[in-house]
Parts: sequence; C-alpha cells; structure tokens
Amino acid sequence: MPNHPCKALTQQQREFYHEKGWLMAENVVSPAWIARLRAATQRIVDDSRQLSESGSGINLWQGHSPETPRLYDVSSPEDMQPGFWEFTSSQPMIDRVCDLLGPQVRYRYSTIRFRELIPADLWHQDLPFDEIEGEGLAAAIHLHDTRIEHPHLQVISGSQRGEVFTHLNDEGEFIGELNAQEMKRIEGRDVVDVVGPAGSIEFIDYRVLHQDMWGGSERGGALLYLGFTALDAIPSEQPRYPDVPSSKRGEILTGSG
Repeated sequence: MPNHPCKALTQQQREFYHEKGWLMAENVVSPAWIARLRAATQRIVDDSRQLSESGSGINLWQGHSPETPRLYDVSSPEDMQPGFWEFTSSQPMIDRVCDLLGPQVRYRYSTIRFRELIPADLWHQDLPFDEIEGEGLAAAIHLHDTRIEHPHLQVISGSQRGEVFTHLNDEGEFIGELNAQEMKRIEGRDVVDVVGPAGSIEFIDYRVLHQDMWGGSERGGALLYLGFTALDAIPSEQPRYPDVPSSKRGEILTGSG
C-alpha cells in the first residue's frame, strides 16, 4: 500500500481498497465533466449508426441499426473523442489513481461499456486480460446512475489476495471467465453488489473476482473504464484487452506534488 499522503481520496478509502480489492467513491466527478463525457459518448454512438457490423474498436449488440444503435463496448475512445483523454489525464483523476497505486502510474487502456439487460461477463479477474507483474486497477466512471435494479458490478471482497485463475477451458483455450472447476472453488463466498450515482468511480484491483450482474428490471447506462498500473509494474506486451489498443498506452502520469 502506498505511504505517500492522499491527495484526492481519504486514507480510510485507501485502506478499504487495499483490504477489500475494490472501492466505490461516490459523487467525485463533477456534473460538468459527466455532461461532457456523456456528450462525447453520444457522438460515438451517433457515428456507429452507419455501421452494419462490429469493427474499428466498436462492438455492436445484435439488433443494432441506424434507427436504434446498440453498442456493447468501445475500445480506446480517447482516440475517437479527445475529451476522454483530457479527463483521464486530468489531475483530479490521476490523483485518485495515484492515491491507490503510488506517486506515478502508467496508463494502459480505456473502454466504454453499455449495460443492457442481456447476460454478459461472468466471474473473472482482469489480470488475465492485461497480464502484469505488479499492481494494476481498473477505474469505472459511472456516466449514469447505477441502482440495484440496473445491471451492476458484483465483487468478492478480499479475493485479490487469493489465487489468480487460469480462465481457460479444458482444451487450454482462453475463455475470459472462470471455468467450471474454478467456479467450484468460489462457491459459497459472499458477494457484494456495487452501485452508485452518476459521477461515482468504482476502483477494482486487477486480481479481485468480479462479474457484471446483467439481470434486473431496468436497462443500465454507460461506464467509462480506465486501466492503470503502478509505475514499477511489468506489463505484458500482448494484452488480450481491449480490441484496439490506445495510442496513449504506456504513458506515465504523475500525481500532485
């Protein structure tokens, strides 16, 4: 756990994150920034109306059409709309990440995820998608309210201190989720629902077990996921995620002095 003074989060929040492997920081992104990020997201959605199949970093849901665009996720949106990188590299955002990982961090990726009422990500860890030696986290900015009736994140607190699962099937193929035998090893463990209003950020240790609980009664909104590693972490040169790497990958970002 870093020992430099916190700049944006509290020491209590830092300790909670390192004990549990996750943290929900509510109402920390200003309404002005949320409005800008929503507008930039909508411009990408509007641009997708001309697409008939996934490509160029935009993955579509079945049923996508010009009249009713339906997106699953967008890889590296900062390379499509510059406002995303302006936010990602802003001092308040970097200070929050540095409070958890150290005075300097390395940028890895971003994606926008759109939460539909359709089954998607099952139990997994982020580390097998972006393998590193060291500390890493994903920060998910809630662009819309996330309530219990929406699709939302579920985590197993403290699981970052346990094993890193293979995420491989019986044939040794990467499937991006725990296989049947690995699922048996987490049976009965307590699950925490993570929800929060627009402007909140959920931080997730690369090793913590989590899933997107895509059930519910209402369609969810969009989240902007940002991946970072500690400066001394050694990353894989061939990560599995996202589909289209960011032009900013590897940039070093520094917290407030």
